[in-house]
Amino acid sequence: MQCPRCLNTDPSYFYHGSKGWYCRRCVSFGRVMLEEELEPVSLEEIHDDGQEYTLKYPLTPAQIKVSHECAEKIEDTDILLKCVCGSGKTEMVLETIALMLGKHRKVCFAIARRQVVLELAERLSGIFHHARVVPVCHGYTTVTDGDLIVCTTHGV
Repeated sequence: MQCPRCLNTDPSYFYHGSKGWYCRRCVSFGRVMLEEELEPVSLEEIHDDGQEYTLKYPLTPAQIKVSHECAEKIEDTDILLKCVCGSGKTEMVLETIALMLGKHRKVCFAIARRQVVLELAERLSGIFHHARVVPVCHGYTTVTDGDLIVCTTHGV
């Protein structure tokens, strides 16, 4: 048995309900019965100049150092920036976002709160002028494909 959406094969996640089998691993995205066929997802290509960005202010030397290190290490490892509010975490990952967009890879920027998603998407649109920045959060949009996707980290 294999889930057509998340490709799970662990039998402990499957449940047989009144309408058939479904996967509980990804049920928070909506119930998909195993017997159903999902239509293939078709994603748009990333804009060629999507990686170009402009900031209206310079980064500090410490922010520049962290920015370069993130861009250098992102291919080989996960990176966690643990900084206080207002320290420039967003600005420090712009170089990494630009690097991934330049390689024609989509970027997802996950935030815990809906309002911050909307604010950050607007802000990133002003920084990445040629990229399609898409805010994805409950009750706001039906468009979920872009070059840079800003979304919430939870369902409803």
